[in-house]
Amino acid sequence: MIVYEADAQLTKPVAYWADANGTVVSRGDTHAEEDSWNAALLELAVDMMPRHPQAPNWRRRAVDLETASYATFSDMNSGATVNGVSLADRLDGANAYDNGTVENHQVIQPDYMTNIEQDWWAADFAGLAGRKAPVAAFHNATLVYGAFTNVSFTPGDISPANGLPYQGEGGTIYKPGNNDIYFPQTTIWGTQRRGHFVGFDAHAYAYGLDTTATWPARDAMAAHLSGQQALVATDGSGDGRTYNLDPATANSEDTYNGREEYAASQLAEGWLALYVSRNAWDQQFNLPALDDATYLPLPPLTTGQTGWTAVQGSSPQGERLSP
Repeated sequence: MIVYEADAQLTKPVAYWADANGTVVSRGDTHAEEDSWNAALLELAVDMMPRHPQAPNWRRRAVDLETASYATFSDMNSGATVNGVSLADRLDGANAYDNGTVENHQVIQPDYMTNIEQDWWAADFAGLAGRKAPVAAFHNATLVYGAFTNVSFTPGDISPANGLPYQGEGGTIYKPGNNDIYFPQTTIWGTQRRGHFVGFDAHAYAYGLDTTATWPARDAMAAHLSGQQALVATDGSGDGRTYNLDPATANSEDTYNGREEYAASQLAEGWLALYVSRNAWDQQFNLPALDDATYLPLPPLTTGQTGWTAVQGSSPQGERLSP
């Protein structure tokens, strides 16, 4: 299954919210999330099957997706290099604003900013396999993590996502010193979820990605973990679940139907990052060992070039695959 899914990614172009001219072509819908989760799948394939004939292409496409997933407008004209190729030459668009924020569901969306963690999973997988994650996996990592404490929102100011004013108390998304999360334009998923913020902070702490943040990732992780533990305590079931047994109450806490599984998976990912950082770091430089080799951009391949074949009637995303 991993091989078929990875090969399918080789046949698709990288997705962008804004085009190469800086024009937003997918208003209200960044493609940062899908680019980063597709990159994670490819990195898993590379680390599981490094001698597979398509492994070099899986890595090339992963690097393209990782670089693009949280690329900014300014990146498109940058001569800075990522895995041997300048950003200007690798990128065909952007998925984030220059301050590290992203828009999704037509609002500035902190939840989708945390999805950059899916790029960082490359270091988790590589660490477990005794391999190296590409430099691209951490492109704009400090920018996005830092935005949670560096970017301040003023109520009444107009959001570029939808032309509507910011709401609530204003200020930064993270509130240093406590468990609060500020959503400038609310969120469709609910404001009580904390598992993904714990996983996000844990990765930033594990891999030293909080260098531009005004609140150390370790402290943020502790605060948000207390919020996660409070959700478990108030659930009242006694079985360790995050959300209430009553569906209506649980839905008021997090509207996502897979909320329980999502919280558990994010907490597990956070734990994994901490484990890998203690056992697979380059101790000399106190950093994850990274692959800085040159990976040229990979144009979409045909299914004949990959061996991937979709079942007749399958969706363009390739969820159903031939045996």
